[in-house]
Amino acid sequence: MEQLPPMINSMVVVQCVCFSLFGCVPLTQVVLIMLTRADHIHRIWRIGALCYSVLSVLSKGMLAVMFVMLTTDGNCVKTTIGRACLY
Repeated sequence: MEQLPPMINSMVVVQCVCFSLFGCVPLTQVVLIMLTRADHIHRIWRIGALCYSVLSVLSKGMLAVMFVMLTTDGNCVKTTIGRACLY
């Protein structure tokens, strides 16, 4: 029976969480804009842009680290014809 390396499942879960957080930023911005005074809107947009930047670097960095771990930590899987390794 063929299977994926466990690191692949971790990569999918982590990236799903990280990229789902991208949708939380505009939702939070809308809620904050509705609840605050008009003179604070510019600050809310700057914080939102900062959140997008941090999420972008974080998700891509985590993906890169996990990919390196996948290719260097001996993630071999059993296949129908034997073991297959990603290096």
